[in-house]
Amino acid sequence: MTSLFAGEPRLSDPATWYVKNRYRAHSPTGLAARRRLQQIVSRLAQQQAGMPDEVADFWKRSIIDAMAATIVDALPAENRGPVPSAMRLVRDVEHYLDEAGSRPVHISEICARFAVSRRSLHRAFDDMLGLGPVTFLRRKRLCAIHSALRESNPATTTIGEIAMQHGFIELGRFAHYYRSLFGEYPSETLYMSKHISRAIEHRGSLATG
Repeated sequence: MTSLFAGEPRLSDPATWYVKNRYRAHSPTGLAARRRLQQIVSRLAQQQAGMPDEVADFWKRSIIDAMAATIVDALPAENRGPVPSAMRLVRDVEHYLDEAGSRPVHISEICARFAVSRRSLHRAFDDMLGLGPVTFLRRKRLCAIHSALRESNPATTTIGEIAMQHGFIELGRFAHYYRSLFGEYPSETLYMSKHISRAIEHRGSLATG
């Protein structure tokens, strides 16, 4: 827990978790967190094939994040003034994500890596890019999925499996995000990859024939 909340001074202190506390969050936060937790647990229970350690770590963080959402929401607002070196922080995060490659990166991992709170991270991204870090991370994962779909074999891969490997559970919402970013549905990308593969195979057979 302390490593997960490395960017939150109060929650990263082990002593906090040995003291009985009560946190009351707004109802929408609690309901959204419970719904998210139920979705994750239900989807993972249906997962028959194994998953890479880095993917498992993402979902572990997602589960803890959902369980602790009301705690984070109940914390008092920060009063630390402007985020120092916002540009440098955003650049460091971008570099970290480039090194991570296509694996899903949870926002708690970013906060722990750079010892920054979510509110501070959000302010930095909003100041520099005009969007929050959650949206930024989601777009990075969508781009990784787009590449994976283009390289996948439709006969052996499903969109749901690829989405799960990159941190998406709700396929309807995922498809909406995907189409908004790329102008096509995931199935269209996968279908095109199938036709491209066939075209390459056909050209190869003509060349050898």
